[in-house]
Amino acid sequence: MRFVERTLRKVQIAPRQCVPDELGGIREEFSSRKTSLRCVIVPANNTLSYAANALNPMEHGAYSRQSLKLLLPRKTAIHVGDGICLDGEEKPDWRCISLERWSSHLVAKIERLA
Repeated sequence: MRFVERTLRKVQIAPRQCVPDELGGIREEFSSRKTSLRCVIVPANNTLSYAANALNPMEHGAYSRQSLKLLLPRKTAIHVGDGICLDGEEKPDWRCISLERWSSHLVAKIERLA
């Protein structure tokens, strides 16, 4: 798959790491060492209607989480659980929840952190 230059956007990948706290528990964080790259960002779902995107309001007004797909170069070092910074964000506001490997590129589905 060829990426069109005008559709590429800058993102940063922050690897997930587990850090012990002072009480002996383990908490999940994102590394401060980020990898910068350019990729194509597309909607994760059908954008034609709310019903197609499962955005129908539930009893308590809850909606499905916001998600996107990143089309990345084949050799990108990304894993499920890594944090993603879009367009100059300081800390990761997105998390990789799934990866699909294709012959010439990767598709990473990302979800906004709460």
